Amino acid sequence: MIKNINLKRVKFPEKGKSWNKINSELDQIEENDIDWKNGRSPLYVFKGNEEASQVGEKAFMKFFHHNALGGKRVFHGVKKLEENIIDFGLDLFKAPSHSTGTITTGGSESILLAVKAAREKMKLKNKNFGLYNIVVPESAHPAFDKACCLMDIQIKRANLLSSYKVNTHHLESLVDKNTMMIVGSAPCFPHGVVDPIEDLAKISTKLDLWLHVDACVGGYILPFFKMIGRKISDFDLSLYGVSSLSADLHKFAFCPKPISTVFFKNNEDLERSKFVFDYWGSGQFETFTLSGTRAAGAVAGAWSVINNLGKSGYIEIAGKLSSMTDQYVSGIESIEHLLMVAKPEATIINYTSNTIDIFAVAEQLLKKKWLPGLTKRPKGIHSMMSMYHFPVLNDYINDLDEAVTYVSKKKDISSNLKAEY
Repeated sequence: MIKNINLKRVKFPEKGKSWNKINSELDQIEENDIDWKNGRSPLYVFKGNEEASQVGEKAFMKFFHHNALGGKRVFHGVKKLEENIIDFGLDLFKAPSHSTGTITTGGSESILLAVKAAREKMKLKNKNFGLYNIVVPESAHPAFDKACCLMDIQIKRANLLSSYKVNTHHLESLVDKNTMMIVGSAPCFPHGVVDPIEDLAKISTKLDLWLHVDACVGGYILPFFKMIGRKISDFDLSLYGVSSLSADLHKFAFCPKPISTVFFKNNEDLERSKFVFDYWGSGQFETFTLSGTRAAGAVAGAWSVINNLGKSGYIEIAGKLSSMTDQYVSGIESIEHLLMVAKPEATIINYTSNTIDIFAVAEQLLKKKWLPGLTKRPKGIHSMMSMYHFPVLNDYINDLDEAVTYVSKKKDISSNLKAEY
């Protein structure tokens, strides 16, 4: 967050304060936060169950002073935890024996490393054609734009079908001799649907292209949705043609922030993602992440949460999340004027209206102390469901019904709200 330079600056404190005083001030500072603990926020926070949350918090604090950057030289235990976490992911995503991966601080970093690795591979076969490009769905996360901006790569966005999944024919038509990567989401953040990864894998195989699967949102819950019988199309590293996959542990693996993972089908591609600098007075500097220092607490927290829940725990949570999401959808669809943008395949819901201004409905929800997530194309209300939202299901549907009724009776009502994150 960038501080407004027009605001009065706070002075560096002259004297120290006790924890009691500091704690009191922290309580005051967060007084105006959205009541996320009681399900009033549509994103940013994720909960599986209370025990796992406590386990993650305790493990984080146990490794509070450790630095994951020093895993190779000092904190050998942290290195072991990271290796275990990568193995957990390789198993879950059905990776072949020659696959590998690395821990990152978030989905944006995971995506950036995948793009870097694809660029380095592209350099080996295409050195002279000009500006490289990647082709992504219109719904792909802006992290791809960030990566392309940093590496001077062009990004092309393919149209979506009426299902809000990528139009694979249009995506393929955008590929040219400078294309180094194509992308599919599992699921996409705006609409909660999984792109046809199997079809994209056929395109990547046919055209000898790198296919990255962005499973940052759903990667660690979709396999368990499949285990409980939810229909989820294949998206993982078992598919021939998938080169890399990103998945956030701090979302639907319910681990402490900040921690994500990126996996590579072939071990040599991880080598292409790393940063090496040898012309330095302290010797060779080498990292597999853009970040240097990283919170080892997040690593310990993730390892502990995964071990606390195990497959059986994740399957149980997946069942609850699936049922809860269906109940939200049923409640929303029962309200006149509202309809789903797309059928949710995981835990993201996105609904709209063809008869009233949905952003005006969002304004009424704000007045009732709900923070509505918003989408721009189409205009809609959006939420990533976790177990924080289960206890308030009926309250939300009732308040939404009242908001829609109010807006529908005001013929000319509209909103100036803007979809932004």
